[in-house]
Amino acid sequence: METTAIKEDFGILIDYCCTTAEELLLVHNAFHPFGVFFDVNDKMTPVSFYDNREQLVDQQLIDAAVRKFENTMAERKTRAYAVAFDAVISNEDFPDPTSAIAIKIIHSGMDDKYVYYYPYKLQDKQVEFYKSWGERL
Repeated sequence: METTAIKEDFGILIDYCCTTAEELLLVHNAFHPFGVFFDVNDKMTPVSFYDNREQLVDQQLIDAAVRKFENTMAERKTRAYAVAFDAVISNEDFPDPTSAIAIKIIHSGMDDKYVYYYPYKLQDKQVEFYKSWGERL
């Protein structure tokens, strides 16, 4: 697949995940992991993984989502997918623990896997975003 098309897919997946996470944060002050994927026919489909079982931790939901998407990619049913989850990050730019929307993206046209971080602050029913970045896994 052409690099330009892969970049477009990444942009669409990231935009969907950030927009959806922001809407959920504004309404519920939090969000559970969710995903979105492109099938091989170019159809984009959102997926919710939360099943109302309070004992499941988000990491279990993330792992289950990734397994499901990896299986559909292996069957050549999915072209690309993203799993979004709430994370707490700290690094040189954010020395204090900071909330972030984390988006793991896998594309069949690439060998590399990426995670993008969108740090944010939720205050007074507004989401303020800070400088984002991506990392190769």
